[in-house]
Parts: sequence; C-alpha cells; structure tokens
Amino acid sequence: GTYISKNGDVYKGEYVNGQREGFGKYNYSNGNSYVGTWKNNAENGNGTYIWENGDVYTGNWNNGERTGNGTYISKNGDVYKGEYVNGQREGFGKYNYSNGNSYVGTWKNNAENGNGTYIWENGDVYTGNWNNGE
Repeated sequence: GTYISKNGDVYKGEYVNGQREGFGKYNYSNGNSYVGTWKNNAENGNGTYIWENGDVYTGNWNNGERTGNGTYISKNGDVYKGEYVNGQREGFGKYNYSNGNSYVGTWKNNAENGNGTYIWENGDVYTGNWNNGE
C-alpha cells in the first residue's frame, strides 16, 4: 500500500494489521529516506537510510535504531564499518577518516573505548587502551 501524510511523508510498501511490516520505502518530507524491512511501524532488519545531507547508513536495524552490523558513510568521506547498539557505534569497528587516519578496535557510545589501534596518515601508530575517545 501507499501512505501519504499531511506533512508530505510518503511510505510505499507492505502492511500487516495496519502497520508498516515487511519491505517498504519511506520518503520523509525533510529529504531523508529509508528503504528496507519494517516491523511494528519501525525500521527493523536490513535497510538503508539516506540523510538529506548525503550521509548513508546500510545495515541492521532494531526498533528504529541502528543495531547490529552496518556501514555508515559520511558525505565528507569518513567511513565506519562495525557494530552498533541503539544508534551508537558500540562493539568492534573500523573508522576510516577522510584525512587518511584510521582506528580499528572497540567502541562505546560513539567513541573509541577499550583496546584499539589508531593509525595516522603519516604512519604513526598507537595501540593500546582507549577511554571515551582518548
């Protein structure tokens, strides 16, 4: 089915008992969009979210939040591939910064946390324990 809200949001996809469930595409009036699977009116399973500014996330969703494995590509060229919990980088992941630096290791609340290795574009390397990005 197709749903068009008063504010201009448009959903085209599957419904079960009046709720978005199964595969569908939602175009938000603010320019963002999501295409993938839904459950109980929320992004759930595999899907791709594209922000109006050009950022893209492809991966797992749970109850409308990035949860599980996924890849986030920022419009500035930064790329994160790894685990998410409730929309935050959490668990193991690799972040390649557009300036050539990279970090591979554990994350918590979107920050480097625990064991990890940071490699600067100039070749310098730090391997050790991180606490809240430091």
